[in-house]
Amino acid sequence: MKLACGELCSVGTAVFAIAHSSRGQYACGDVGVVTYLNKAGPVVRWENTQQEAQASFKRLQVVPTPFVALADGRPARPGLRVVATRDIAGITKKKKKNTKKQQQQRKKQSAGEWQNSPLHG
Repeated sequence: MKLACGELCSVGTAVFAIAHSSRGQYACGDVGVVTYLNKAGPVVRWENTQQEAQASFKRLQVVPTPFVALADGRPARPGLRVVATRDIAGITKKKKKNTKKQQQQRKKQSAGEWQNSPLHG
């Protein structure tokens, strides 16, 4: 049988879900490996639970190669919660604090805009 992406499904195929399971066994974006096939569809060992669950051919797609991998080798997917393990220099910038002079200038500017506004009585 073919998966949603049109690829043939076989035992050992790395797949990811493109839709939620109607029985709540997997969610869109979950990754797993096909362990065996039956008439109802592939049975997948899901990476997040390490449990096997029946899946639907129409809700699975082959994990693309190459794929964007996280530090632990798992494929990145939309909705996956991640934690930064280190800061990479130059990527994150600290927000500059406003100086008192800049704050005072902004207050004067917004007060002047209000005075000149047609809404001001």
